[in-house]
Formats: sequence, C-alpha cells, structure tokens
Amino acid sequence: MAKRVKRVWTEDFIDKDTKETVKIDRCEVLLDRGKVLTDKLANGLKEEGVNEVEISNCPFRAEEEKYMPQLGHVKVTVRSSNNDTAVLIVRSDSLRGAQDCAIDYAEGAVNKIFRSKGANYVHITKSEFIDKFHFIGRTNADIEEEEETLEKDPDALVKEPFKVKANFIDTDVYDPEDRSHYGVHKNEIFVVWAYDVVTAKNIVFDYLKHKFNTVFNDRETLRIVGATQFYAHIYVPAEYCNEYIEQDNLKLAVEE
Repeated sequence: MAKRVKRVWTEDFIDKDTKETVKIDRCEVLLDRGKVLTDKLANGLKEEGVNEVEISNCPFRAEEEKYMPQLGHVKVTVRSSNNDTAVLIVRSDSLRGAQDCAIDYAEGAVNKIFRSKGANYVHITKSEFIDKFHFIGRTNADIEEEEETLEKDPDALVKEPFKVKANFIDTDVYDPEDRSHYGVHKNEIFVVWAYDVVTAKNIVFDYLKHKFNTVFNDRETLRIVGATQFYAHIYVPAEYCNEYIEQDNLKLAVEE
C-alpha cells in the first residue's frame, strides 16, 4: 500500500443545546500504508465499498520525522565546484531545515567559507546530528569585532572552537537515594570559542557555575576533564537559523 485506505462517511448529530442537526465527517482506517495487498485484503476492501486504492511496487520505507520537539545541532558538510569543503553547524527543528539553511548560507557566503574563490555552485556531501554536544556560541558582535581586527591585521589571533569535557552534579535535582543518578552529568561536552585551550576551560567552568549549583556536601563536584580543538568552519548565526525553524516556540531570540 502506498497510502492508507480510509472509509469516510458523514453522520448527522443533534446538538443538545440548539437542537440543530449538524453533519460530522467520520473516518475509519481500514488498512495502513505499507501493507502487502493480498487477494483476501482486496476482497475485504470491496466489501467495505472501496474499489480503488493506491499501491506501489517499492519496499516500505521509513518516513522522515519532519519536525523535532526541540532544537538539534546538525553538522552539514558542503563542497564547492572548486572541490573545497567546509563544515557548518546549524541549529534546526528538522534535518531538512538544517540542510536548507546550510546550503543557502554557504551559497551566500561562498567566498567567505571556502579557501578558493569564485565557486560556481555548492552541494551537500554529508549531514548528521551532533548528539550530547552543548554549544556556547558567539554573538554577532563578537564575530564582527573579530572580522574588523583581521581587516586591520591579517596576522591577528582569532578565536577557535574548543571541545571541553566536564563532570559535575546538579545538586538542585540530585537525590543520592535515587538509583537513576538523575542530576549526575558525566563527560558532558561543550563547544566554546576561545584563543587558547586554557581560556576555553575557564569559560566552560564559569558557564556551568553560573547555570548549576555544583556543590554537594560542601564539596565542589565540577571537574574539567579534557579539552581539544573542535574543527568547524562556520557556526551559522541564530537569526539566520531562525529563517528555517518552522516552530515559533523554538526560534532563537539571541545567540546563547
């Protein structure tokens, strides 16, 4: 079956308050999409008054989950006609939206994100969700200031993304008697922009101390257990991502 088979009919309903007769459309699913249409099922559909159905000779394939209940970070790799590649990090409520956002952004900034200039076209080579990563992004003001500095001095230092790993206990929700260990965060990974790895660690430490209560029984539980560079060419700004986020309640107000 290429589509669901439904029986649709209309029933009269008497409104108890107004005593008026109201027509209501009713629907019953007889066969779900993906069922193999056998002679027995076909005869059963005819008995229900269904004489035409839509079928396919292709195997049943999983449908794409169009929208997610929360924003996800998607890493999209794009390649130019000059065979240069760039990696874009996009926040989106769907994989399709993330791909559209990334490719449109890349086409508009083709001379900015690729090493070689004058590319004729851009295409996506890979896209994947980044699980268990928390991004502490840059504001547009940060980016503009950095670009102005580079215009004045091409050899000036620029901030690089670092991947920082941390362990801590959120003591506001942690219950030592709870076997699920809810509130215990182990090997949480944060991505932050900094000039060096030491600064990156300090930023994450301060960020977590501001966001969580991490002291348990007069002991500091927050530990930064590692940090390395995180290679990503472009972190697409919030206002650009918002153009491709369909759910208004998930749109980003500012850079976090």
